[in-house]
Amino acid sequence: MDEMLMQCTPGDLLLFENGCSLGTCCIGCWTRSEFDHVGVIYRGASVVSANCNGKEIQVCYDTPHLVEAMSPVCLAGPLKSVIKSVWNGGGQVYWRKVTRPLMEGESAQPDAPKIPAHIPAQHNVNSGTMIEVGRTDVFTERTSTENWSYFTENLKQRLDENHRLPKEKRRIINIDVLNDEGLDVLAAKIEDTETDKDGNYKLCEPLTYQEWNQSCNDLANTEYESNFMDMVNATITQDADCWDKVCGESCCERTVNSEGKSDNEKKESDKALFCSELVALQFLRAGWRKGKDRSDKYLPKDFTDDPHETLSDDLSDGIEFSNMIQIVPTSTGARPPLPVVRGRGLMRDVSDLRPRVRYSEAATAGETEKLLKHHT
Repeated sequence: MDEMLMQCTPGDLLLFENGCSLGTCCIGCWTRSEFDHVGVIYRGASVVSANCNGKEIQVCYDTPHLVEAMSPVCLAGPLKSVIKSVWNGGGQVYWRKVTRPLMEGESAQPDAPKIPAHIPAQHNVNSGTMIEVGRTDVFTERTSTENWSYFTENLKQRLDENHRLPKEKRRIINIDVLNDEGLDVLAAKIEDTETDKDGNYKLCEPLTYQEWNQSCNDLANTEYESNFMDMVNATITQDADCWDKVCGESCCERTVNSEGKSDNEKKESDKALFCSELVALQFLRAGWRKGKDRSDKYLPKDFTDDPHETLSDDLSDGIEFSNMIQIVPTSTGARPPLPVVRGRGLMRDVSDLRPRVRYSEAATAGETEKLLKHHT
């Protein structure tokens, strides 16, 4: 896992696979895929609790983060915590590296330090920079580069507001990348969309590196998709050929990409998201997807190497995915285990390929409940 944390970059995917249960098996059968959840990695920082010489302190944690849609709201937080949570639930996690052009404002070399900064009492070898909340000036100095800086001026106010909430309503505080002016520019760019002559729906101007990572941050607490028919329709549309064989000729095949929806209607659909819809939306905002289909037309399997995936046809030029490699705990022995590439009916040890990813029970809870209600 530590190697993955050092090598992952914004836009990489995590795919999740749970042990078989009523929910996961039901979703897997319905979508014809082993994978029932997907999230996208971004660069972020958040305030988390840490143990320093037996004392719990609050620290600003600059590390790879994951944004994912889960019931009842979307979550964004440290990637390492998500992976450990899935493992604790008996699931498996895979990493899928994306090859893409640099975004505007993105350095050729990763901004995140290869050797993390000092943490009180010890060094955090592979996870990122941790600095006590009361020393935000030091945190900003340690994490800033020519093209990157966190905005911490409003952090104390946000922490105080969160602390005043009942304990059950408190949330992870993610640290902004953009200041107030930058947030206004980002909001305007997200609203400025067009449908081109080929019927592709997209932003008039793709987001910059800082804007894209901030937009991942901002998706936290977005409502989870309550209209499960979106996922049902996506499944039926994708698998029209399969349904043709079972039920006769289907009228669900993909024909008109936008299905006659206006740009405003498409924006409205982005206000509540399920997991694959969220990832597809972020790929669209970065310019990595052409936009021939709406974000809610994609399923978790479309981000895998499944033979029925539909994402490849919509990827922009220069966007490619690596093999999917299972993430395993960091070895404490003399020799770490080789990463395992998992393909269709194939499992082999490799040492020179990059990873692939999968999902946890909690993320499917909302989807399972709606799926069962739809079919009972």
